Amino acid sequence: INDSIIYAACLNSGLYQLNSNTGAFKNITPPRNPADPTSLQPDIQKVSVTPDAGIFIGGNYYVYQQQPDYVRLKKNVIYPDDGHQLNIGLNSCLWDEKRQLYWLAASDGKGIYLLDKELKHIQSLPGKLPAEMNNYFFGLAADAYNRIWTLNYNNGIYVFNDLQKQFERPSGIIPLPDSILKNITRLKSTGDGNLWMLSGENFIYWNVKTNKTEWYPVTWSKDYKGLHDIRGNELAVDPDGNAWLFTKSGMFICNRNEKKVDHVFKTGAGVNDLASSIVLTGAFNKNNDLWITSGNGLQVINRKNYSVLSSHDVVGGLPSMLVRGICTDSSGRVWAALASGLGLFDPKTKAWQLFNRLDGLEKDYLDNIIFITSNNKIIINQSNGFLIKDINELMPQSKPPLLHITSILVNHEPYTDSLLPEFISNMELPYDKNNIDIEFAAMDWVYPFKTNYRYRIEGLPSVSTWNPSPEARISLTALPPGKFILHLQALTGNGIWSKEIIFPITIRLPFWKTWWFITACIILLVIFFYSLYRYRINRFIEMQKIRNSISRDLHDEIGATLSSVNMLSAVALKKAGAGNEASPIIQQIKNSVQQAGESMDDIVWSVNPANDSAQDTFARIRKYVTDLAEQNGINCIINIDEKNDAVRLPMELRRDIYLVCKEAVNNALKYSGCTELSVSVYIHNNTIEIKVADNGKGFDTKMLAHTQRNGIGNMKHRISKHKGIFTIVSEKDKGTAVDCRVPL
Repeated sequence: INDSIIYAACLNSGLYQLNSNTGAFKNITPPRNPADPTSLQPDIQKVSVTPDAGIFIGGNYYVYQQQPDYVRLKKNVIYPDDGHQLNIGLNSCLWDEKRQLYWLAASDGKGIYLLDKELKHIQSLPGKLPAEMNNYFFGLAADAYNRIWTLNYNNGIYVFNDLQKQFERPSGIIPLPDSILKNITRLKSTGDGNLWMLSGENFIYWNVKTNKTEWYPVTWSKDYKGLHDIRGNELAVDPDGNAWLFTKSGMFICNRNEKKVDHVFKTGAGVNDLASSIVLTGAFNKNNDLWITSGNGLQVINRKNYSVLSSHDVVGGLPSMLVRGICTDSSGRVWAALASGLGLFDPKTKAWQLFNRLDGLEKDYLDNIIFITSNNKIIINQSNGFLIKDINELMPQSKPPLLHITSILVNHEPYTDSLLPEFISNMELPYDKNNIDIEFAAMDWVYPFKTNYRYRIEGLPSVSTWNPSPEARISLTALPPGKFILHLQALTGNGIWSKEIIFPITIRLPFWKTWWFITACIILLVIFFYSLYRYRINRFIEMQKIRNSISRDLHDEIGATLSSVNMLSAVALKKAGAGNEASPIIQQIKNSVQQAGESMDDIVWSVNPANDSAQDTFARIRKYVTDLAEQNGINCIINIDEKNDAVRLPMELRRDIYLVCKEAVNNALKYSGCTELSVSVYIHNNTIEIKVADNGKGFDTKMLAHTQRNGIGNMKHRISKHKGIFTIVSEKDKGTAVDCRVPL
């Protein structure tokens, strides 16, 4: 490997590694059972080196794979054995550019350790700690004069004395009384080397060069109703030099320019609400946005107005919702200590990457804060030691994975095509084959089991944005007809996205929804209704001809016969003389024939299509009423609207209207003894309104139920069969009024 490492497979002795540059010779045979390193080592029969996947080793029991990435997060610094290794935990670290070494503040052990630039030698501070100090240190900072500051548990702040090579109380250096210095619980330096400290519920800012301090009490919002508890807090400094305090009661932001402390705590479902008022930790990225966590997911906050810019959860790719620590590097990448390992978010790819035991970590669950130094080294606390490594060495060097479609099922049956699934570029299916299952896979030789997949589908609003697909399978059930575009992408365990697969899917419309079928149906309907229209027109024309024929026949045949009988009756009556017994009978015959003639004339008029207009009907009513009123010497007021030539009336309707008017007028003249008669016929709101009123003697309308006469009943029947309204109003000596309303 790289022309320097030689591997030798030995049948009886296992696998050996020789570094040709250093001459180092090492037996690296893997155990028979990888889960049990103490098991016997198998014989090695074959070794093969690949460009991307590392080394494959063929043994008696397994095929082994060794790859540099598998140990990239392995602990590389162990605390010195000085008899104090109980459970040393790293609490803070600092790169000292002046002294070219790393300062480490720990709990237990010797408390303070120094690590050289080459990461090869670690030592504790020489000599004993001052009597009042314990071995629990939890803060480190460098000021503008390159002095190193630290915090000791329950003892406050200390400064490193380069001459004495030991930390001491900074009495006389910081213009604060010892009572305050002993109660400093948090410490951070600004970009220009000044210090922010926290004592009780007070922010203290110390300008190192002017040797002046500023105090800012923690201000609680009057709207905050929760527990007042800032214990277990964490202090951070933003790029403007303002202090941020993360607590169980929200965030407190000390703005030096505005001389105020803001309290941010509001939670809820709004886009600008915090996920929780408990803020465990936070870090500022390259864009000066603040990343925070309550222990459950991540939120990105605009540090100017405190609005929420975005949220990260498992749906969006965050490997675990349980977050213990956050830090950022010089490239703007975000690192998170998670319950599942070390998370990395790259803002360029918008993707999360996970490091865990497969990368060399002792355990997946990171329950300690992670650190990134000013010279871009990441430090991960592990048992009695830690990993420290240049961040750029952790960045992936492998190529993008090759993503392929491996299986296509349509209605639970394999999709038949002359090509293999990975070579099919699109798919068009009938409407009844709309249940589609697609499986896919990306080849990653290093971490095949850490590959993540995502998909989105243009044309389906519910999945139009990226969605995770942990099973590398998509089931599209009951797809509606239309055009859809499936987008697939894979993310390797090294955080590299594959090339996007774009797969068009078309579900054809059923034939009854196609344009040609709908057009044909419209044409057939047009033909059908036109034929029906022509049929009705022809039937109407035929009916008009029949009516004309009947009208002519009645007029020419029966009318002529009745006229002859009437004339013969008149001659017979004249010859018989007034004293003849047959004269009354002949007179009755003459009157009956005359009435029959008039009725025949009405029938001929009603049958004749030429009289179908409302104007003709109303004119006939006027003529009849006028003639009858003159014969009987009655004063008659007629109000008939005859300007309705455009309104056509069915034969039966105009006949019934005429007969109702005729009956009402006849009854008034025969029985009422009236001297005045009023007749109104007009059309209003698409309704024919008829009113016949007299000033006669009237009658009791209750007697209508007992009368044997058919006239009023016939009128009522003629109106009601056209869904009209017939009313008759009468009182003794107050006349009678007949009112009819018939809808057109």
